[in-house]
Amino acid sequence: TVRDVSIQLASTVTVKKGYKLTIKMDPDASWTQRAIIVIANGFSSTQGMFLVEEGASLVIEGLDSQWLGIKGSRNTGSISTIYNSTSKTWTKPTGYEQYYNTFANGYGMVTAVGNVTMKNVRMYDSYCEGDGAALVVKRNTNTDKLLAYGKVSLTGCRITNCVATFGAALVIYNQVKNAVSGDITTVDPIVHDDYDPEGSSVTLTDCEIKNCYNTLSDNVCGTIRTGGGAYSNLYLNNTTISGNYAEGTCAGVVWNAHGLSNKQTVLRFDGCVVENNYSKSSGAGLYVSSSFEFCNNTSYIRGNTSGKDGGGIHIRAYTGIKGMEGYPQTLDMSLG
Repeated sequence: TVRDVSIQLASTVTVKKGYKLTIKMDPDASWTQRAIIVIANGFSSTQGMFLVEEGASLVIEGLDSQWLGIKGSRNTGSISTIYNSTSKTWTKPTGYEQYYNTFANGYGMVTAVGNVTMKNVRMYDSYCEGDGAALVVKRNTNTDKLLAYGKVSLTGCRITNCVATFGAALVIYNQVKNAVSGDITTVDPIVHDDYDPEGSSVTLTDCEIKNCYNTLSDNVCGTIRTGGGAYSNLYLNNTTISGNYAEGTCAGVVWNAHGLSNKQTVLRFDGCVVENNYSKSSGAGLYVSSSFEFCNNTSYIRGNTSGKDGGGIHIRAYTGIKGMEGYPQTLDMSLG
């Protein structure tokens, strides 16, 4: 029998520049307890559970035989199952409002500018009134320079039962202060070479994102959501995104990261499954307006349903985006 052991946080754990925080489960073969990091009674911080500053690193690892948990609410139960595989129907979750945490808009359980590495971690039960509930790549509010974003890597992780206006599982915010969707030329060209889509990449490998709810109606949601001013590459490898619900556009992946005008940012799928997601508007599975690729192992986009256009994939303004001059203007859906 596995017994859960709680590690209670009284406030946000901030990893400062130049420091590295490592949290690991003891690999002793006799381990029969599972560690779960939770927010304590009286937790009132607005900056989430972990905040990783520029130039800092956070490592959280469970065992191959036992996951380590990060739980974003003090409630004793999870939201109901959204997708019923027998009836092939979706049910909007209810009752979560009483368990809202105190995270401010744009802060999740883990919020980062620096490096984040997680392995065999389950992030769950985070209910936020604003954007982002689980993992957030922090917004750049500095008008003078680009931040030195680090790499984010998740392996063998699960993000489930999270609620936010959008990006319930993952948000990559605008990493360029002045950039807005469809306009990526607003930053002084002198800083264009300072950013690195690969060096700041976000990679999910052997992960599952399931049963998350995005509450924003009449707008773009995405359980995974990027801003138009994001420039990090996003790599999804052997990852499943299923059974998520959006009141607006897209319950799966919204890819809107245009980067900057002299470097291309890309979303890459390798052996992934995006299935059984529901959105009241368009693009239940994928909603894209920037460069993306399906490569190597076959990926499946199936069983997604939307109230409007593009149940599987909705491609919006792929050509003619301001600042995209010189980028590929054709859509290649072949497997490479």
